[in-house]
Amino acid sequence: MSINFSEEITFVIFTFNEEDRVERVVKNFIKYGKVLIVDNYSVDRTREIALQLGSEILLHKNLGWVDDEFTALAVKDAVTTPWIYWGYADEMVSPGTLVEIQEKIKDSALDIISISRKNYYYGAYCFDAHSGYINRVFRKNAIDFIGNKIHNFGVVTVSKDKILRLNSKIYFIHHFISYTAKDHLRVIDRYTDIQVEEFESASLYKIIGNILKIFLSNYIGKRGYKAGKAGFYLCMEQIFYHLNLYMKSDEKNLFSNATIEQINNNQKDIILSNIK
Repeated sequence: MSINFSEEITFVIFTFNEEDRVERVVKNFIKYGKVLIVDNYSVDRTREIALQLGSEILLHKNLGWVDDEFTALAVKDAVTTPWIYWGYADEMVSPGTLVEIQEKIKDSALDIISISRKNYYYGAYCFDAHSGYINRVFRKNAIDFIGNKIHNFGVVTVSKDKILRLNSKIYFIHHFISYTAKDHLRVIDRYTDIQVEEFESASLYKIIGNILKIFLSNYIGKRGYKAGKAGFYLCMEQIFYHLNLYMKSDEKNLFSNATIEQINNNQKDIILSNIK
């Protein structure tokens, strides 16, 4: 498969202390178009390695996640090509998918290319479990990030006929999750702290129903079971994420350390009242 450099697209990769992964991800894209590393002020060799490989660097402090409106504005100002690929250091894209992207951005009738992302957990390919389409390739003004919330990807500003979904059976982003259980707990805690501000509480029946739907849809319907334990762990980690959101939503509205302590003290006083 021949490789052609495209002047039409910049591959934007977000990093923070990614010296162990940045070399591979830059090499993945650098022959297909410009690579812009948007670095959250790493304190390791991330920027040094990326520069040596031919990347451009944008230093930018994000808000704890990279799809906020201020980061998006900084990226759009820095990118000089009409098209942007929005990516991360824990992802890779196969040559066939990159060539397909290059071909599709030549079409003047298109403004957005939506690509599925598929997960690897503990190194195992998890098929379609917790996969999903994201508008990762787009013309600068095709997506508006003003007011964007965590785990959302802006507002599409173009008509649906200008959006192309690539066939997920052939073309997709490989997402290599490298967190240990301890790492994931920290990430879940940080992200749910941000997301809970926009999250609504629910009844117990709805919570149970949603959890069952998440598990059955991804572990059975999307074939997570084929990855064995890794697929099971991935599905349970996603359920734990949602449980944290529900719990923190209830805490936001009903409980704090002080109110929980007061409730506990009331029960303790009942126990003490029975001591003669």
